[in-house]
Amino acid sequence: MKKFDFRALKGIGLIALGTILLLQTTGIISGAVSLIWSLLFAGGGAIFLYFYFLNRTQWWALIPGLLFLGFAGLIILSEYGPSNLRAFGAPLILFSMAVSFLLIYLFHRSNWWAIIPGGFLASIAAMVAFGPYLRGGGAAVGVFFLGGALTFGFLGGVRTPQGRMKWATIPGIVLLLLSLVFFSIALEAFQAVWAGALIVLGLIMVMRTFTRRENA
Repeated sequence: MKKFDFRALKGIGLIALGTILLLQTTGIISGAVSLIWSLLFAGGGAIFLYFYFLNRTQWWALIPGLLFLGFAGLIILSEYGPSNLRAFGAPLILFSMAVSFLLIYLFHRSNWWAIIPGGFLASIAAMVAFGPYLRGGGAAVGVFFLGGALTFGFLGGVRTPQGRMKWATIPGIVLLLLSLVFFSIALEAFQAVWAGALIVLGLIMVMRTFTRRENA
């Protein structure tokens, strides 16, 4: 029995591809090109993911694997998805990249650095996705800084052979304050939060002053 020749399979694939393009050109079917590109990207992503699961040390394959799947989702969403969801195509690409870095950390805990690009890419994705629904660009920037604060906050709790990375709490606090500043500029409700915080801080300072005098 002769061994199956994969060149024949490639030829069949080219014939099918040419037939679909011909039907698209003659107007018999529509949207075929987009479907082909989405399948090509999905296939490329599946190949990279398959390569990773064959050799777990090649963690880098997760990045192009998830990215290609994100491109496939972008094409399908923009071509066949509901009109009110097509604007989420670009955030989908960013989110797929964020997931790839987070999976690198989850599967290989020694690569704690992957939390940073993963968290910030997810923050940018959230900013792009929900920015149009927020009042003003300041609130969208606030979403980005809040995501960065959560990223460093999570990083501060990660255990390494050298111990917890407590240094991450400092940029986390700075980014949290920046997010509150931008939220307060864009949203009136957050201005009331700042006013309440100042009142509480002032009361604490007054109470400490009287407590020190009584103990003196």
